[in-house]
This record gives sequence, structure tokens and C-alpha cells, in this order.
Amino acid sequence: VARMFGPTIIVANRPSWSGAGLPADAPSGPEALEKAGLDWEVGMTPAYADIDGQKIDTGKMATYRKDTGKVLGVVGSEFQVLQNVEAMEAISDVFAEHNIKYETAGSFNDGQQIWMLARHPEPTSVAGDEVNRYVLVFNAHNGSRSARLLPTGVRVVCQNTLRMALSATDDIRIRHTKNMRERLAEAQRALARADSIFMTWQSTAERLARIQPPDERVVRVVNNVLDFALGELVDAAADGD
Repeated sequence: VARMFGPTIIVANRPSWSGAGLPADAPSGPEALEKAGLDWEVGMTPAYADIDGQKIDTGKMATYRKDTGKVLGVVGSEFQVLQNVEAMEAISDVFAEHNIKYETAGSFNDGQQIWMLARHPEPTSVAGDEVNRYVLVFNAHNGSRSARLLPTGVRVVCQNTLRMALSATDDIRIRHTKNMRERLAEAQRALARADSIFMTWQSTAERLARIQPPDERVVRVVNNVLDFALGELVDAAADGD
């Protein structure tokens, strides 16, 4: 987990399951960026290929961190950068209105992908179990994904939990194109309706919780999961991981 992180991650309220991250007491947006090492900007420059000693223009652009010069990715010439501070400012008003506090924030691969997670003050409940409600802000500076804003029940503290949260379909996607900032304004309005999305999720989860599958089906599912996990471990051992 740790080697995938950027300079650091921050966690509020309780540690991450892996123990990674610096403790932070529900920081504000600017504090979250600073403490998570996300207070830097992204620049763009033409990408060239060195072919037999000749510098050839590829027609692509390279994104890079202005503070370190680290190249983050190669993107198309129409790519528009969504700065970390822009992503934070876009949702700050909505967060303040609903008293939503930042919970975790961090980056992967030196800033190629970044996320900020905030927690709603009022959890929901499914079959008597309390479930926290979060809002995830995700952005990819390497061109691999659109920026995304989504309500989730997953507390993101590592790449696996980020992948789990991003598997949801009830999200707002913002492509890095010239109309990106108009879509960002739409996202602000849509976030205000996050409560209705959580209510729909809660209703579905309650229905699933009431389903009692036969014992033999439970055993079959568990065996399939264990067989898959064992196969993954064997493959990893064979690869020397």
C-alpha cells in the first residue's frame, strides 16, 4: 500500500486499516491539500520523442508537477488540467452547507492520481449497522481517467478502497476538455442531491440484507472466493512478488 502513495496521506477520526497516513482533525479544504501533500500545480509541455538523436514532436502534451518537474503522463493536445485546488474549491460550498468534513486525502504514483474524501455528519443505517456516508473527489493528472465526484459508503485509504469506491455508477464524470469547468458547475448542483442517492442505496441494501440464501449457496460462494484467492497467491508466488 505505502509504495503507491504520494508524499503522504491524511486520515481523520480514526487510522486507516494499514496504519498509513498522518492524523488530521477534520481539516478544511486548503489544510487537507497542504497536509496531504497536494498543494502543487500541474503544468503542460509538448512531448517529444528522441529517434536516432533527433527530437521529434509527437503532437502530444506531457503533464508535469510544477514543484518537482516530475512527469505525470502524456495526454492529447486538447487535454485540460483540473488543478487540485480547483477540484477542492468546486465542492467547498456544498460541503460547508451540509457540514461535510474532509476525512482522507492523498495521491498515488507521485501525483498521477489524487483523491479527497469527505464524511457526511449523519450516517445511515442498514439492518441495524451504522454506515458512514462519504463524498469522493477523484482526479487523474495522467489522462487515464475523467475526474469524478460521487457519494460512497467506502472509506478510501488505499488503492484497493479507491478502486472499490470508483466501481460505483452513481457518479458525476468530468472529462478534461474545454467545457470541463461548465461540467464542474453542474457537479456542484448535482452534489446537493447526494442525499437522494444515499437513500436509494440504503433502500437497496435493506432489501439485500433481508435475503437469506440457502446454506449450500453460501458454502459454494465462500469456496469459490477462497479458491480464487488461493490462485492469486500461487500466481504471485510464481512471479516472485
